Amino acid sequence: MPDLQPPRPPRGRGGRGTGRGRGPSQGQGRPPTPTPAREGQGQGQGAVAGGPAWSGPLPEAGRVAVVGGGVAGLCCAQALLEAQAGVKCTLFDTGENGAGGRMATRRGGVPGDRSLNGFNHSEPWRPHDGLNTLVFDHACQFFTARAPRFQRAVEDWRAHGLVREWPGTVGSLDGGGRWAPWGGDHPPTKWVGKHGGMRGVAEGLLERLEAQYAPDFEAQRPCWVNRVKGRKDGWELFAKGRSVGTFDFLVIAHNGKCANRLVKPTGAAKTFRQLRSLKLSAIWALMVELEGVDLLPEGFEGAFLEDDATLSWVGNNTAKYGLGARDGRCCWTLFSTAAYGRRNKVPQEAVPEDVARRVKDEMLAAFYALPGVRGPAREPAAWRAQLWGAALPLNTLGEPCTMEWEKRLGVCGDWLLGSGVQDAALSGFAMAERILDRNALENAGLDRKLRPLESGATAIGSFP
Repeated sequence: MPDLQPPRPPRGRGGRGTGRGRGPSQGQGRPPTPTPAREGQGQGQGAVAGGPAWSGPLPEAGRVAVVGGGVAGLCCAQALLEAQAGVKCTLFDTGENGAGGRMATRRGGVPGDRSLNGFNHSEPWRPHDGLNTLVFDHACQFFTARAPRFQRAVEDWRAHGLVREWPGTVGSLDGGGRWAPWGGDHPPTKWVGKHGGMRGVAEGLLERLEAQYAPDFEAQRPCWVNRVKGRKDGWELFAKGRSVGTFDFLVIAHNGKCANRLVKPTGAAKTFRQLRSLKLSAIWALMVELEGVDLLPEGFEGAFLEDDATLSWVGNNTAKYGLGARDGRCCWTLFSTAAYGRRNKVPQEAVPEDVARRVKDEMLAAFYALPGVRGPAREPAAWRAQLWGAALPLNTLGEPCTMEWEKRLGVCGDWLLGSGVQDAALSGFAMAERILDRNALENAGLDRKLRPLESGATAIGSFP
C-alpha cells in the first residue's frame, strides 16, 4: 500500500478571526510605551521616514503576528508557544490549498483541494479516476538535517507521522551521460512528507499547533496581509482593507516584493534596506504526467543535472511516494536552471498561455534529450508550467534572524542562513528565542551586509 494519505482539506480562515490580537487583554501587562521616532529614522533606500517606535520589553503576554506560513513561520510560532511564556500568536498565510510556502504540493483526490486547477490535460478528469495518484511536489523536493537542533525537530516530525525517509536513488547526471550518486559514499538521509507530499509536513505542523495551543494560537488563511499601521498599542495589520488585529510584535516570515511593500511604511529602515538587498532567482517548475519514461540507472527517482542549459532537476514523484502509476503514467517535476528562468521571466501571477506552452515544449525537449532518458518522446497526459518568480535566495546574511527592536519587527527565513528547509527552521527557532529573551532589548543582525550564497548550494536549494 502506498504510504501517502490525503491531507484534510484546509479550513477557511479568511474571516475576521477571534479578535484575540486586538487591544491589551487582562493579564497581559501594559502595552509597549511608544516613543517619538528619531530624526531621519527610516529614510534609507526609500523607506518612509519616522513611524512608531517603542521602548522597554514586550508585555509578559505579548501578541505576536507571524506573516508567512512556511517552515520559518511555523517553526517560529511553534517555539513561541512551546516556551509557555504566555505569548499569543497569530499566523497569517496566503495559501488557498494549504500552508507551507515552498513546501508546496499539487495533488488530486482530496475534497476541497483545488490545487490541480489550471492543469492542461489530454482527456477529461473524472472525480474518482485515479486522481489520488496525481502528486506533484513543485518546489521543495526533499530536505536533509545536519544541525542538532533541526535533527531533533525532524525526529519529532517523524514521531508524529509527518515525514519519512526517502530511500530512492538520487544522483547527478552530466552532459556525457555519466551518473554519480548524490552525497557520495555516505549521503545524508533524505526526508520527504509522509502524508500529502511535502505540503503535508507544513499542514501537519499547523494542525498540531491548532490542536495543542488554541486559543493562544490562531491561523488565518487564506489571508494576504498587505498593509500595516503603527498604533499606540502596536502594529495593526490589514488584509484587503479590513483590520485583522493589532499586535505587540510583527514577524516577517517571507520575502520578495510583498515583504518589501509591507515593511516600507513602518519606518524600519535597516530592515527594509536588507530586504531590498536580497536577490532571488526565477525558476520554472514543469509538472507533467508522462507515460513510458524512465531514466538510467535502474531505480532512479531524482537527478540534479549538470551542464544543461535548460534543466537543473528532474524527479519522479510517483516513484518517490510509492504510488501506483495511473494507467502506466508517472508524475514528474522538472525544474529549469536559474539562467533559463531569468531569460523567460514574466509576471508570475498572469503567465501568458503562449509562454507557458513554449516553456513546456522547451523543457520537455531538454528532458527527452538527456543522455539517460529511456522512452519515446510523447506529449504529456497532463501538465502545468509554473513560474517561481522569487524562487531561491542568491545571497545570504549569515545570521539566523534580524530584529529592529524599537520597531518591534523581526525577520526570519531560509535566506538568512542559506536556501534550505534546515535554514528556514533554524531561523524560525532563533526568531522566537530572540522575541522571548526579555534581556535582548537591542537590534540583531542589521549591521551586516548580504554576501553571495556559497557555491555548494544547488539550483533548487541547499542540502547540508
